Amino acid sequence: MTNLDQFESVFKSADKAVYTYDRPTFDRVLLVTDLNEADAAGIANRVRSFLTEIDEADTRWDTLCGDEFGSVQALLENIEKQKPDLIVTYRHLHSEAWKWPHSLGEYLDVMTQATSVPVMVLPHPDAQRALPHSIKDTDRVMAITNHLTGDNQLINMALTFTKPGGTCWLTHVESQPVFERYMDAVSKIPGI
Repeated sequence: MTNLDQFESVFKSADKAVYTYDRPTFDRVLLVTDLNEADAAGIANRVRSFLTEIDEADTRWDTLCGDEFGSVQALLENIEKQKPDLIVTYRHLHSEAWKWPHSLGEYLDVMTQATSVPVMVLPHPDAQRALPHSIKDTDRVMAITNHLTGDNQLINMALTFTKPGGTCWLTHVESQPVFERYMDAVSKIPGI
C-alpha cells in the first residue's frame, strides 16, 4: 500500500460522524385525520395506545378532524397554530386514492415538505393492507434512509419509539446507480 493510500484510509476513518444519543421529547402530538370527531376519537385512542413509549404524564394529545381543514393551506395553518412536536397521520386525507398504494396524497406530501415537524405515517384506517400487529405496539421499529451516517435525529426517533426489550433496525437503502458504481469499484480491487 502506498503512503497516499494509507493517508486516504486513515483520513476516511477519522472523518466518520460520531453518533450521539439525545432522546427527543414530544410535549404535543397532533393526530391529523379526515374523519369526523366521533370516528377520530377511536383512532386517537389506538394511536395513543400504540405510542406509549412517548406518552409522558404531561404529553398533550390533540386531534385535527376532517371538518377542521378543507385545503392544504388550512391544514398548514392549523399545524402552525398548534405547534406539535410530532404529527401522526395517514396517506390520502380527503381522498379515495388510498385504495391504490402508490402515493402519499397532496396533504401528506405538502405536510412533509412544508413543515419541520416529524411526521409518522400510519396505514390508512380503511385500507386493510396493514399487518395485524402494525399498530399494536412498537416492539419492532425500522428506520430507513439513504444516508444513515450522521442522521442522529432519525436514529434517536427510532430508538425512542422502540419498546424496551424491542428491536430497532437501522436500515440504509442505496440507489441502484450508486450501488452499481460501488460494485464496479470493488470489482477492480485485485484482492477481492
